[in-house]
Amino acid sequence: MSTTYPEPQANAGFQLHFRSLTGAGRGYAFPCDARGHVDMDALSRRALLNYLYARAVVGWKLSKPVVTCCALERAPMPRPVIRRKRTMAGAF
Repeated sequence: MSTTYPEPQANAGFQLHFRSLTGAGRGYAFPCDARGHVDMDALSRRALLNYLYARAVVGWKLSKPVVTCCALERAPMPRPVIRRKRTMAGAF
């Protein structure tokens, strides 16, 4: 019996994150589908080497990977509304 998986969608808005166990804010992230499947054929050579390295050092240098939705990160930030205080100068 073979298992089939849906094709990963480009720009689906998911990333597979490997977080560093030694340094806060460090780690690796790779585009993936909702199930965490990375299309290794679509990665650049350097990204592929980094992905294979990240998989090899899970539990030693990196945490178990987590799938995150990054669709919100791609949305443009709304511009802040700046309201000016009215002064009483010139009111009289």
